[in-house]
Amino acid sequence: MTLADYEPTVSLVVAAAVGLLIGLERERPVEDEGGGPPRRHPAGARTFTLASLTGGVAALLAASYGVWILVGTIVAVGALAVAAYRSAAKEPSSGLTTELALVGATLLGAFTCSPDLPLSIESRLSVGFSLGVAIMALLSAKPVFRRFASRLLQEDVVATTKFLIVAGIVLPLLPDEGLGPWQALNPRHIGWMVVLVAAISFVGYVAARILGRRGLWLTGVVGGLVSSTAVTVAFSGRCKRQPALRRVLAAGIVAACTVMFPRIGLEAAVVAPALGRHLAGAVAVASVVGAAGTAWLLARGPGTGEGEAEPVHLSNPFELGGALWFGALFAGINVAVRAADAYLGAGGTYLASAVAGLTDVDAITLSAASLLREGTVGVGRAAAMVGVGAASNTVVKIGLSFVLGDRRLGAVVAAWTGLSLLAGAVVLTVAGVG
Repeated sequence: MTLADYEPTVSLVVAAAVGLLIGLERERPVEDEGGGPPRRHPAGARTFTLASLTGGVAALLAASYGVWILVGTIVAVGALAVAAYRSAAKEPSSGLTTELALVGATLLGAFTCSPDLPLSIESRLSVGFSLGVAIMALLSAKPVFRRFASRLLQEDVVATTKFLIVAGIVLPLLPDEGLGPWQALNPRHIGWMVVLVAAISFVGYVAARILGRRGLWLTGVVGGLVSSTAVTVAFSGRCKRQPALRRVLAAGIVAACTVMFPRIGLEAAVVAPALGRHLAGAVAVASVVGAAGTAWLLARGPGTGEGEAEPVHLSNPFELGGALWFGALFAGINVAVRAADAYLGAGGTYLASAVAGLTDVDAITLSAASLLREGTVGVGRAAAMVGVGAASNTVVKIGLSFVLGDRRLGAVVAAWTGLSLLAGAVVLTVAGVG
């Protein structure tokens, strides 16, 4: 038997479940911003469930009697939502969110029950339910958005706007062809690499803005998405001022360095999926070892440092200056790697990877992935280039821990980050590199 044997009952049940999920979120009372008693939304669990079922029934009827039934239903629900908004508009903190969600629940009910959609029953039900969960999550995320907005600087808005204009308008206009020595400079490819790295870093930047100061180790994890070097510099300097927090600060640095592994794995997988698969085992093992080191240091440290975290200076990854700098760095490394390969062979590419890793591991990861995608190098050699770049970058951060912190901090960071690298290198060796 299949789901089709139970239609339209299954679709109506899923539609009701979608409405109930959204309605349960709206059932919660809202704290009044003026200090008054909590107020309720104009629609709750029952209303949303009924709206979703109404949309579902209208879609079923429309399949036999014409689309006007569905259109009329949506218009009627929209009119009710407008009336509810006008009634609640006297409240100073009222908005349109609940009313729009009510219309959305009706449309989702119609989508879930529409038999004429070019989708299988399973796909239709799955998509409808997933969209309902997404709406529920979006509605419940209001405190998160408000907290983020309150910490957002005007400079962030301007920088992000400029970057998106460049990424959305200028980037598609760039020539998509190899230029310069060895045709190593493809303007559009370079642009997409800048967008990829900036987007990954921006996730960490947003998380840092939302979470604020939530403890040293969490600052290390979030900061590692943006710049593990920045975390290393900040935490090493603090260790010199507050040596009693050495283990916790070391945990933050190790956490930031550990985030580097899944980051480069993601970058490799996006540009060259074969490289991402080849690196997956090494990335997983190195990440697990780094996470274990972070947990061990936290367990032995003087508390987790909650509430004591100082801000780490993280620049907005969408700043045009930083994005252009990375683009220039990536282009230079591309040329250097191809020159090394042409004149020195495999040893030259590894040397270039080591030198590039001293500055930025993202650039050499993307360069290796690009070479693999073009067929210039094999997957094993590309993986080795990434490994050499990661090792070189880690050595720099270990050095910063010694110089800006103290010998004991440097020794702890070197031990755990070195163990992570070693574990990853063993897996890569077994997988086959060179």
